[in-house]
Amino acid sequence: MKRATIIGLAVLFTVGLAVPALAQGFKGGAWCGGLLGLGRDPAALADVIAGLGLSDDQVANIQSLQQTGFEKLQSIREAVWKKQQELRSMLWQKNPDKNAISAKWDELRQLRQQMNDLMQELRNQMQSVLTQEQLNKLQQNRPCGRGRWGANGQNRPAARPFSSNL
Repeated sequence: MKRATIIGLAVLFTVGLAVPALAQGFKGGAWCGGLLGLGRDPAALADVIAGLGLSDDQVANIQSLQQTGFEKLQSIREAVWKKQQELRSMLWQKNPDKNAISAKWDELRQLRQQMNDLMQELRNQMQSVLTQEQLNKLQQNRPCGRGRWGANGQNRPAARPFSSNL
């Protein structure tokens, strides 16, 4: 009976924590990322971009950068997918080789770092196409900045959420 009471209270506590989080919805909720980190509606982003007043040359440059970046990222994504498949296969072997698994994990981590570096480089290149005024407008329309808590920790809530996933 005591065990059932403890389990019941634990379930009630968990549900009590989950309800407010679910009430935020799955996009654009708390801290601008929602539960799934989807953030803004793409249509709202289109309005922000239109409000920048980009010249035809700027649009062409940014589209070219995006296309080139997509092609570079695609090859890395394919390599990541292949390494993930290899790692899964290694993990499910009857007698897995821990050294080989560690080596494969390191390869996968390096590929992910390459992706992150390439995406940062692409962001920097795209920002270099914009004027300072356009960069300011863009920043004003991105109140949450980049990352979990906004640029440089700005817009951080008073207390961290209970879950590390938010």
